[in-house]
Amino acid sequence: MAHTDDVASQENQEDAAVSPLHSVQLDAQEFSFEKAVGGWRGCLESIGPLLLFTIIYLFTYSIQWPLISAFTVAVVTALLRLLDKTSLKQVAVGLIGIAIAVIWAWTTGEPKDFFALGLWINAVYGGIVLLSILVRYPLVGLAVAAAYSCLNWWKTPQARVFYLRSVWATWVWVVLFGLRLVIEVPLYYVNAVAALGIARLILGVPLFAVAAWLTWVMMKTVLHLVKHADEGLPGEVGK
Repeated sequence: MAHTDDVASQENQEDAAVSPLHSVQLDAQEFSFEKAVGGWRGCLESIGPLLLFTIIYLFTYSIQWPLISAFTVAVVTALLRLLDKTSLKQVAVGLIGIAIAVIWAWTTGEPKDFFALGLWINAVYGGIVLLSILVRYPLVGLAVAAAYSCLNWWKTPQARVFYLRSVWATWVWVVLFGLRLVIEVPLYYVNAVAALGIARLILGVPLFAVAAWLTWVMMKTVLHLVKHADEGLPGEVGK
């Protein structure tokens, strides 16, 4: 029974590790860049296939070995996760993403298409985040309010300070996705595969961690407003 509880607890922790709110660490007194990227293991799993693909491509300028190597790393890390009894959801998401990227590039015969899926993902995410601001439901504020069951409060006049701060925090993520596209799309179209790989490495995990930190900085001082929203303290909300 104790073993079952340990496994369940680990699965909950792994699910939390991929949650954007967990990465932002809104409840933490100090921000941890290590936690933001899922620890050393999460970081390695994120950059491993891409790093190996880029390095091997630089030495071979072929498509087969970079793709085989990237997929092999993804499979090995997935198997290690399964051996640790990690939730299948997290393993599947990472492995499926790499599999699609590998199949895409292998089918077209273009090494640059290994990055095509990531470009589309950034475009879709960036569009959704920007749209959330335009319709006045900034995703950062929406996510925090949902986490604290305050969806009926966070758009009220009393919550204006929290709302405005969440707008700025959401813009951080618009900039993140937009910056990736501005830099990577031209490299994709000029077929600069090695430069694209290096750019993806720099604009991936490191930039995500910076965006998470900026969101934490912006939201930590107004988090108490949403925590006490159900207490009906309009005087506190306005401070």
